[in-house]
Amino acid sequence: MIRTAGSKQNAGNNYFFLFILLIVLSSCATRPLVTPAVEMYDRMINDIKLGNGEKALKDFEDLPEGFKKRADNQILHAKILISLKRLKEAENILSAVIKDNSDNTDALYSLSMVYGYQNRIKAQKLILKKIIKIDPRYTAAYSSLGQLYLYGSGPAEDKIKQASVFFNRALDLDSENTQALSGMAFINKKKKKYTESLGFYNRAVKTDVKNPYIYLDRASVKKQLNDTKGALEDLNTAVTLAPGYYWSYIDRGILYLDINRTEPALKDFNSAIKADSSDFVAYAYKAGILYSTTSLLDETIETYRKLISLKPEYYFAYPPLGVLYFIKGKWEESIRFFKKAYTYETEEFAYPLLITLAYRYAGEKDRAEKYLEKEIVNFPRNSWYYQTARFLLNPMRDGFIIQRADKESNRPVRERILFYIASQYRLMKRFSSASTYLLEVADSGLKGKPEFKIAREQIRLRKGGS
Repeated sequence: MIRTAGSKQNAGNNYFFLFILLIVLSSCATRPLVTPAVEMYDRMINDIKLGNGEKALKDFEDLPEGFKKRADNQILHAKILISLKRLKEAENILSAVIKDNSDNTDALYSLSMVYGYQNRIKAQKLILKKIIKIDPRYTAAYSSLGQLYLYGSGPAEDKIKQASVFFNRALDLDSENTQALSGMAFINKKKKKYTESLGFYNRAVKTDVKNPYIYLDRASVKKQLNDTKGALEDLNTAVTLAPGYYWSYIDRGILYLDINRTEPALKDFNSAIKADSSDFVAYAYKAGILYSTTSLLDETIETYRKLISLKPEYYFAYPPLGVLYFIKGKWEESIRFFKKAYTYETEEFAYPLLITLAYRYAGEKDRAEKYLEKEIVNFPRNSWYYQTARFLLNPMRDGFIIQRADKESNRPVRERILFYIASQYRLMKRFSSASTYLLEVADSGLKGKPEFKIAREQIRLRKGGS
């Protein structure tokens, strides 16, 4: 798989702390007592949830100075700044509140959020434990510690054990604690107890119906339980609630691929790229769809090139790029990417065969022969690769290779051999025979190997395709 379970949480902790921030805001304990300001306060909290932190900040700044100076509203100000990632400013405000009252648990908890975003995990744990000493019934501190242990370092079994203690303590105090319910849901998912996990997610959704991340995680469990319809409904809700969140589009796109709906999948991966053009995952899926289902050669090449610029070690992109440049007659680039592919897949001997053809088409016959003579010693002697290589080195062996193809019971192997026969005949200017064999390969309907894609596109282009 391209990403593992929990990678959303591992991506700079952004998912994790966005999730917690939404929960904190949903259950915020510090509401102003001044009645005329209550509506404004609720609107600011809602703006933060919806990602409109700048609007919330403007509304806060428009409040009367005396109102803004209250400790509870200073904490609100800090939460707005946290949502905008203005962490140092938030830290300064909270530190000032704590200086005046070192037992202000809401200020301490908000400061723990700042530490979380700053990846100061040790300091965050210490401050959460301090909150529990001050107020042993401060539920959010327990559930946040549970999250930190769950997604922290160390053996998985130990992390789950420690996290469960804090989550269960939080649920003892508050059976509707969203963070703890979601944590226990994730733990059960990791244990592959999907029915139990779904139960916890169902309870979590009821406590916070507008939190997109719970729907996103619940969808993954429904998918495991083969509830595709339910998973899609949850992903649609997640996208609606947080239309700019990258992983919602990725997960929905993957689900669409699972049910063979490539068009909406491609749309979702494009939306993911729009949301975050710096992550490679969306490009990987988009490129795969374009390569497998379209003839958009230039767009597919552009997508793969962007992918490897973001993740050069993603070697799965090298074979398709070799194929695409081969189709376009960009022989130098095709050779370069097939050679890269061959360094990773050293037993896929089709790559040296295709490199040989690319050298030949580029007019470098001597170089092609020297290259293949060097590589053929690595081919298994009884393989079709070896016999095909012998044919490419000695075209007079065409009777032997045709006989080999006719006797081949494995259809994909037979069609791959025919592709090389067609290519050799084309180089020999035996165009009629070349077309006959190439057309058979193109019409075979086979997929998954470089030769099949090349054959289909070569026939399409010869028929006037663009």
